[in-house]
Order: sequence, then structure tokens, then C-alpha cells
Amino acid sequence: MSVLREQLRAQSPELHAALERSWEVAFDEWLPAVAPNMDSFNSYPHIRNLENYLAKLIVGRGRKQHQDPLLSPLELYVLLTCVLLHDIGKAGDPPDPKTNGRASQHDKRSERIVRDNWAHLGIPSRGLALSIGKICGVHAAEVVAVHHARHAG
Repeated sequence: MSVLREQLRAQSPELHAALERSWEVAFDEWLPAVAPNMDSFNSYPHIRNLENYLAKLIVGRGRKQHQDPLLSPLELYVLLTCVLLHDIGKAGDPPDPKTNGRASQHDKRSERIVRDNWAHLGIPSRGLALSIGKICGVHAAEVVAVHHARHAG
């Protein structure tokens, strides 16, 4: 279990249980349906790496894990759930060669899936799902915009 998930479990067992339920649904239902991309057989290694990067930022080097947390339990839950669900829109969608292997419009599909299936995905409320969905819905657009800005002119 990642450091951030352990922190969430210690701070809010209820939100941790909701996140674990979302992970169960991911492993049982949609992660296996994400097409391979480069060296990753599905999104699990990508999600794990994102959690590890976030742990370095949030817990930080030299910062003790049990010091006053930088994020509230709710903020941590939303962040970890966004990391888990941000690519759910890729499930069953082959990578698009026009977008360097990224599934076309998967960010918007991820937003719709989270918004429309929040209870099944283990998210405790519709309000949380709307926030999580909005973040999922813009994650790829921002990356593409930055990429284009760096390579323009």
C-alpha cells in the first residue's frame, strides 16, 4: 500500500474504504480493458508511479510521514481517486495513432463515466464524483496544450 493510502487509512477509515472499493472495481472491471501502451500492459504501473510521485511531493523528502499532513483527508481522497480514475475512459478504446498512442478524448470519457457511475465505482457521493470527474475530464487536455506550446515555433 502506498504511503498516501496509508495516510488516508489513518486519517479517515471511511474514505480509505471507499478508495479501496474503487480499486477493487478497477481491478475487476476496467483496468484489464485498457489497451497496452508502450511497456505498460495496462494503466496499473502508470497509476502506481503517479501515486509514488505524489507521495514524494506531499510527504516529501526529509518530512516525517506522521507530521501534520499537508492535505485534509477529503483532499487526499479526491487526489488519490483522480489518480486511479483519470484513465478509465481508455477502457475498451484502442490507442489512437494520431495522438501518439493515447486514446482519443479519453479524458472527457473518463469524466462522463465517473459522473454517471459514481456509486458503482465506490465514490461516496455525487458531489465528490462531479469534482473528481471534472479533474479527470481536463487532465489530458492540459498535457496536450503544454506539449503543443513547447513545440510551437
